[in-house]
Amino acid sequence: MRTPTQEPDGSIRSRVSQTLRDEFGIETSRLDRIHAGTATGNFTATTSGGARWFVKVRSER
Repeated sequence: MRTPTQEPDGSIRSRVSQTLRDEFGIETSRLDRIHAGTATGNFTATTSGGARWFVKVRSER
C-alpha cells in the first residue's frame, strides 16, 4: 500500500476532499498540499467562506 506521500497527488486530493465532505460536512473550495512530514500527507483545506483547516492524512497499516 502506498503512503500518503507516495500516492499520486490528484488521487489523494480527491480522496481527502471527499472524506472531508462525507464524514465532516466540510465543503472545500481549495486543498493545498503542505510539503512537510515524512509519514503523513499534510494539507490546508479552505472553504468557500474562507474557513481554513489543517488536514493530516495517515496511511492505513
